[in-house]
Amino acid sequence: MDPDETYLETLKQKCDANGLKYGKTKQETYYKRIEIHDPDEAKPIYVLVYSGKKGLKPVIQGAKSSQVKVRVEAISNEIMESLGLPVNSSEPGNKQKRKQRLHTFTVLHREKRDLIRYFIKGKYDPDEKEEQYCEYRFDLKLNNDPIIIKQYNSGKLVLSGPSGKPYKEIYHLICEQLDEAPSDDNPGDDHSRADDSLLSISFPYIGTDESGKGDYFGPLVCAGVWVDEMLAQRLKAIGVRDSKKLSDEKSKALAVEIKAYCRGKYAIVEIPPDKYNTLLSQMKTEGKSLNVLLAWGHARALENILATNPCATAVADQFGDERFIISKLQEKGKDLNLIQEHHAERNIGVAAASILARNRFLNKLKKLSDQYGINLPKGTSKSVIEVARQFVEKVGEEKLGDVAKLHFKTTESVLKPRK
Repeated sequence: MDPDETYLETLKQKCDANGLKYGKTKQETYYKRIEIHDPDEAKPIYVLVYSGKKGLKPVIQGAKSSQVKVRVEAISNEIMESLGLPVNSSEPGNKQKRKQRLHTFTVLHREKRDLIRYFIKGKYDPDEKEEQYCEYRFDLKLNNDPIIIKQYNSGKLVLSGPSGKPYKEIYHLICEQLDEAPSDDNPGDDHSRADDSLLSISFPYIGTDESGKGDYFGPLVCAGVWVDEMLAQRLKAIGVRDSKKLSDEKSKALAVEIKAYCRGKYAIVEIPPDKYNTLLSQMKTEGKSLNVLLAWGHARALENILATNPCATAVADQFGDERFIISKLQEKGKDLNLIQEHHAERNIGVAAASILARNRFLNKLKKLSDQYGINLPKGTSKSVIEVARQFVEKVGEEKLGDVAKLHFKTTESVLKPRK
């Protein structure tokens, strides 16, 4: 592939990844012309790509103050460097410009916006300008480095400027207010924190999660927790995180604190093994899967919370088509905006729900163990098969469904005659 084709293909990919609209490529007499537009800015910018005997030369056209231009220049320079080509410069004397840096954050909450604005104004006394679609725009010049900060009405916060100590200092200041870890290894690369931060979800919301889905013994438990910004900060302060990253003892201790902080704002739905087996068997005759049963549990937890805690948004881990849960919601939840995402436990509400669900699962597993005088282990390991065989020998095959999920392949191994 020719360098200009590689450049254009990479430019398109990076624009798409950064939320920029990459328009059609128009072939002019001496160059190719591409229009690039940011939905948050009124005017587009243009990339003119010259290719000839002197090599590849992209030229970015647009208003000097255009944030889109700054972003595309940074992307273009990165592509040129990756191709081993010289970065173009419009400065006198053909001096190569320092690499432009860019960070994009999502700041949806008023308190966070006000804090960032307060600290930047107090420390740097920037020039403040009005700009369409923006709540504010700050222009700073620190050590002769021009730095621009824009807070869009949509919640997007953009920091841009040449690499150097001033840029890094402001970047760290913003990260500190957002409780984010700065990327010190490569500060200034264009990225968004929305996907791995609490700030990607508007408060209040309900987080749901389940436990026991992958365990042969014990119930399936679904839980939900309603959180606003204050509760989220409290839960974060006590160490709430995905229960899979916590010991059983730590989960139990945190469950007590979560219930205390979130009194009246959480729900736990337990499906005992016997009921689980009956429901799943019935669903399979109707051509339905385990995901439908999971959706039912999540929906019940949501409905129980919504009965006393109005909320417009719910977050759950991705386990199937969101219609599974939506279809199971009753009247109070029909208008709920459901967000399903992989690794949803990074959201504090989902993490808290995962701890409550795991704690209930562990408690019920112990009660079943005490009831039958057999220590029922977690998971689906070989030791689980051996304990299940002991249970059948001691209590009887007909009672296995009272403690185990019979659709697991483990059941075949348990009931298979020993050699």
